[in-house]
Amino acid sequence: MKLYHYLRQMNLMTDQAKQKVQVFVCGSYSGEAKVAVLLKQLYLETRDISELCTLQFKPLEDFQLDCPADFTTKIQEILQGCADSFKQTIFFFDELFPHFTIDELKNLGGIPGVDFVLSIRHAYHNGRWTDEILDRKTSMDNEGVHEDEHTIFCQLTKSHRCSSELIDFMYYWLIHSPKQDRLFEEKSFIHSPGTFSGPKPLWLEVPIVEVFIEHATNDDCLKNAKDVLVLYDFDYDLLSIHPLGKHCKSNDWRFCPVNEVMGSEAEIVIIYDLKKVHFEALSRAVQQLIIVTTPKTE
Repeated sequence: MKLYHYLRQMNLMTDQAKQKVQVFVCGSYSGEAKVAVLLKQLYLETRDISELCTLQFKPLEDFQLDCPADFTTKIQEILQGCADSFKQTIFFFDELFPHFTIDELKNLGGIPGVDFVLSIRHAYHNGRWTDEILDRKTSMDNEGVHEDEHTIFCQLTKSHRCSSELIDFMYYWLIHSPKQDRLFEEKSFIHSPGTFSGPKPLWLEVPIVEVFIEHATNDDCLKNAKDVLVLYDFDYDLLSIHPLGKHCKSNDWRFCPVNEVMGSEAEIVIIYDLKKVHFEALSRAVQQLIIVTTPKTE
């Protein structure tokens, strides 16, 4: 929407657009919870506009937002070295987690030729809504979106986009998580119901990886599935699960370490033999969650 607005405003032809408009797609993360899979997914989903602007994808590690000035400073750092030929820049941020109240978002921006689309993490809880900034009811009636001249504010209208069975399972896991994990500081405990039903989460114990591959090959749900995300520990011995990686490649499944999936999702998520199952891994599934363990799993 923002992109087409500026293309029309500047009366740009397609062959001029890439030199005049640039779009930054940014995913923020902290610690080991990386966003590589999310940015790859966004890259695939933005191919239809790749000829209409200069697209850049940026993972932002430990992107702290203690005040609006921090945000402006970071934007200026990203813009350093950009070509003068660009007349308009649009920033899309996913997984933002500001450490200030939402009404202060009105102070963002102020940089000539720069617009923003901000997607704030669902766990954000400093939401002091004011009449001057956002009418909460109007925003929710508009699918959780409020648009200003330079910024689009988004708020999820539901806790998750997955089945009721997965929501129940994840929230049970969340409220029983160890206090030392301090998930109460970064995860929302608002439990809104799912809008559709799905299969219950499945736990499989297999002696070796080849047994699971045989199961996946013969299972009616998995053998024809395309939107599948298989997660493993980032320090796992890849040689020992090479057959699983090969199976994923031949079936066009995504196969990646668990610390790179923040913000991404898949119809079916398979968690393979993790030493410790984190909430972030559980909440990637939309329809089906399968946890696979082996005798060596603690």
